[in-house]
Amino acid sequence: MTATAKFAIGCLKDHDARYADQPFFQYVVFIGPYFPLHALPEDIAKYHEKYAFGCNEMRDAHYARREKMGLTKTSLSTLEPDVAPPYASPQAMKFLENGEVNRPLP
Repeated sequence: MTATAKFAIGCLKDHDARYADQPFFQYVVFIGPYFPLHALPEDIAKYHEKYAFGCNEMRDAHYARREKMGLTKTSLSTLEPDVAPPYASPQAMKFLENGEVNRPLP
């Protein structure tokens, strides 16, 4: 999302520098991203303790809360490990930084 916002800001600055006297329309959509996801270090630190007890436990707690509120009528699906393909192509690996992995993990 940060990259999308930075790109949009760059477009605005370019338009201001080169075409300031002309109208400008920009539609920015913050889409649901695909892997890899990049959280900022300060965001990771802020929520670290909240999610430290585990991905599966968080999933179960969220489901139990929705069920108690009457918001769900289905059962929780089973988890399948490694459902996403590894992203080991040379092009994809260029985007990974220190500490990142090439597939989604809990």
